[in-house]
Amino acid sequence: MNRAMVMVFAALMVLPTLRDAGPALALGDATQVLSGGNFGISTSNGALLWTAPGSGAVVPDISGGEPKAQMPFPAGTLSILKFRLTTLSPATGTVIVRIRVNGAPTNITCTITLSAQSVGSCTSNVAQAISEDDLVTVKINQVLTGNPSIGFSYTLQFD
Repeated sequence: MNRAMVMVFAALMVLPTLRDAGPALALGDATQVLSGGNFGISTSNGALLWTAPGSGAVVPDISGGEPKAQMPFPAGTLSILKFRLTTLSPATGTVIVRIRVNGAPTNITCTITLSAQSVGSCTSNVAQAISEDDLVTVKINQVLTGNPSIGFSYTLQFD
């Protein structure tokens, strides 16, 4: 038997085992990176924005806010939030990003402070265990001068 045939045979022996495993098991229980973001969002100073981890949809607070953005999760651990903000024109102020579980704040939070800048970023290395069917949201509270049009992108680790 040549080398190519041996490799095909070995792959065929493994496939039935992986096919019967759940997705996480098939990946070796690998860490997942959830990403999201949105661009061109017109906001007023102090506006709250809500999104769900891994989603591009954004719900302004005045449109129903957190309950409309909550996403149920399997049990696991959320950690390592990385957030990047852009504005169409230089802005001054702060943007506070916080992960929430079941409507309550977690310690996964980071703050961006802009001083006549158009781009800022922050990272939080805190971990938060969550239980099966916990509802998770990303809260974005921007307090920037004027009514800037903003964009953001983020990643959040899930184990």
